[in-house]
Amino acid sequence: MELDQLHQFVNSTCLVYNDASEALFPGQIAQYSSTLRINILYDPDTCCPYWTLKPASKIYLRLQDSQDSKQFIMIHGMVINASADHFFMLPQSITYKSNEREYFREPIQLQTVIISHNGQPVQHDCTLVDISAGGLCLHTPMDYQVGDSIQITEQQLYPDGPTHDLDCVVVRKIPRRNAMQQNVYGCRFLHPDDSNQQRLLSDIFALQCSKIRTD
Repeated sequence: MELDQLHQFVNSTCLVYNDASEALFPGQIAQYSSTLRINILYDPDTCCPYWTLKPASKIYLRLQDSQDSKQFIMIHGMVINASADHFFMLPQSITYKSNEREYFREPIQLQTVIISHNGQPVQHDCTLVDISAGGLCLHTPMDYQVGDSIQITEQQLYPDGPTHDLDCVVVRKIPRRNAMQQNVYGCRFLHPDDSNQQRLLSDIFALQCSKIRTD
């Protein structure tokens, strides 16, 4: 794809990353001429500070490919200037990538309960190990199989944070080697809608930026 075709992405939502592949915040491509204007979609008091977007810093945008759900688009470029609610970027290249690990995964260690397994009510203790907008990893002594559906409801990612209903399908299993270990499961969210995915992304960014501020 040529850079002069970027106008087709105006009004598209995206994720903004720095050149170290750290997720910064969600955005929306609002305008394209020779540069891209990206509106920032969250409250600066809860997520990564805008000063991370300094002029001449390298960044990239990640967008879902509307023509192929298994692909996403990365637009690499350089920050021209930034303000409190938007920034301008000079695009330099466009690449297509596989969707298999498209989302930044935030490490967490949360004790929680699976309340449904394959549509049946259960109370299975587990530990959430990491989470992204596309799925999660958990540890549990319970025995699930690839293709099983599980559900965790009203899950907070941090104290006093909003709650999320996490409906998943198991896509990967690492069985425990002995009785002292737990099974490890990689799970993909089932058909998340845009608004719920956006809420989850905002919480993930808030977690990441909280760690940055305390490092």
